[in-house]
Amino acid sequence: LCVHLKHSVNTSGDNEVPIFSFPPQNADGSLNEVLNEIIQSYDKNSRKPSGSNEYASGVTSQAFSLASILFGKSNADRIKRKDGAFASWLQRVCVAEVQQDIAFETSQQNYCGAIFAALSGNDFSQASLIARSNGYNMLALMISNSNSSAGDSLANQMKMWSDSGALDHFPSELLRIYYLLTRDLDAEENLYKQSAAMQGHTLDWKRRLLMLYQCMENTPHNGNESTISKAVKKYEGDVVDGVAPPVSAWYMDPRLVLSDKDQSCTLFRLLKVFHNAENNMDKVPLSSVISPSGYTADPFDVSKSFHFAAVLSALGVCEELTQVEEHRLLESYASQLIGGYQWEWAVYITLCSLSKGRHLTRNVIEHKKTMAFEIVQRYYRPSEDDDARIRRSFLEKKIGIPSSWFENALATQAIQTFDVRAFVNHSTMSSDHNALKIYEEAILPDILFSGGKDNCRGIIDVLDAMEDGKPDSSTLRGAVYNYLQLWKGVSKFASTDVDQNNNTDSKYESLVKMGYSIQSCLQRLVEGDTSTKWKLFNGLPLVPKSVTLTELSSAVSMVLSHLDDLKEGQMLSQGNSHALALKNVSHQVFAPSNDDLVFSQLDSKSVLRGKHKMAERSAEANIGVLYYPQRYGL
Repeated sequence: LCVHLKHSVNTSGDNEVPIFSFPPQNADGSLNEVLNEIIQSYDKNSRKPSGSNEYASGVTSQAFSLASILFGKSNADRIKRKDGAFASWLQRVCVAEVQQDIAFETSQQNYCGAIFAALSGNDFSQASLIARSNGYNMLALMISNSNSSAGDSLANQMKMWSDSGALDHFPSELLRIYYLLTRDLDAEENLYKQSAAMQGHTLDWKRRLLMLYQCMENTPHNGNESTISKAVKKYEGDVVDGVAPPVSAWYMDPRLVLSDKDQSCTLFRLLKVFHNAENNMDKVPLSSVISPSGYTADPFDVSKSFHFAAVLSALGVCEELTQVEEHRLLESYASQLIGGYQWEWAVYITLCSLSKGRHLTRNVIEHKKTMAFEIVQRYYRPSEDDDARIRRSFLEKKIGIPSSWFENALATQAIQTFDVRAFVNHSTMSSDHNALKIYEEAILPDILFSGGKDNCRGIIDVLDAMEDGKPDSSTLRGAVYNYLQLWKGVSKFASTDVDQNNNTDSKYESLVKMGYSIQSCLQRLVEGDTSTKWKLFNGLPLVPKSVTLTELSSAVSMVLSHLDDLKEGQMLSQGNSHALALKNVSHQVFAPSNDDLVFSQLDSKSVLRGKHKMAERSAEANIGVLYYPQRYGL
């Protein structure tokens, strides 16, 4: 995964969250330097056993090593080098089994069997050494000087022995060596058919392919087809004819005939991909190449499948995964990483793309972001995970995950634990939208009911800062902001000398228009009140949004009524002071304490009387009915 992250590039162009993908191969179909480095790094890292499954790790390493050999430039001057590199790779793949067989045959003093084992692994020097060390000097000399000419001479000699009947008296294991030196696999094919029929021991398919490759290695090249392609085609036909072991995965019994191509080894699948690409045949579906059954007995282990898919997609040598197949692979690998307590890497995986030629639509990008966001929401828990800070740092700095995702996760957890302070802190830090939403529905109503000029100025200052002085007029906060601006305008209008100012009518019309606009907005908010029912705030002393809307509507009506009085020069009988009149109006709108709200006898009180407790204040105050919001009972 570190290798994938190191070499990936952002292909989304999205400003919030990147989408990672490997760079494509060169235009001429050859590996670029980045892809070559990626494959070599994969090869090196996959040599380390993954848990206890060293066989699966071995196949993975061999697969990436094979890919680096197969998918280079295919022009004629490099075909021989590719063939030679493949022969060396195949010999390395078989060396462990070869050495095991040599040790076993030597312990049984079956030296011909040990010599054959070395030859089948293309290790002629070791075969010669074993022969010489155990008294087979002429055989050692034949092995040391083995070439196509010597092989032809030995073949002629064996024909003479066969014609005379002498060949029937040779030990079978010695004949097996002779046939291999003559590059004749007929004996091996007959032996395999006998062993398969008797369910006996057979060679692994890679050993048999290596022996076939030895026999074909010096054949002339026709056109641009490599020996690799010819060997793959020939071996596939031999398997169908029942004269060669099936290309089964390492965990399967090599004596069993494959009932499904999905049971074939990943290594042969790659060889098949190369064969089809080199011969301009139909591309092999990527889904069949990366299937876990090719490298592990666990059908749910897609850890290597992802990396195979990433490399082969970048190379463009397979038929791409469908959108559904890609989503299934990424989600499966993400689930596997989460199960292994590596959820931060699961976030990265969901933001990867394996498609080389398919354009990522906005819906696909949003789907990936949603998957990643949900993983952060569920698994980022600093109170339970000691490594949570390290994981967050990795995702923010290396992957580019916004900090707001983590704050949102913490806010959600605060709801679950009923921690109001933490919820407000993390919600406001997660995004400006959340901050405005909480301010509007949980904080603003309380500030309004607290009353006072300082609170009113504070509301204006906060909204100016949060929305650059342009609150959304269709929201409650916008209506409150516009109301306070209306109140300031009416206050200024009250101090205007009507006789000395000719713009009185236009100012009046402007203020009335603003008031009606606020009333229309409040009416729409009342009719479509969809305010969030904050579960976290249940039982806490907060003023409901519906009450705020009702009281604000009344306040706007009062201000408009007094604006008309000002226009007509008919002020309330309270000292004929415009300032005092507005002070009384503001007092009636926003009470000076949290415990009561005083307002005039308006139609809105009839709406509230059925829902909220009312009490009469002494008549000498002459200010009407006293309203108790009953905040602790809401």
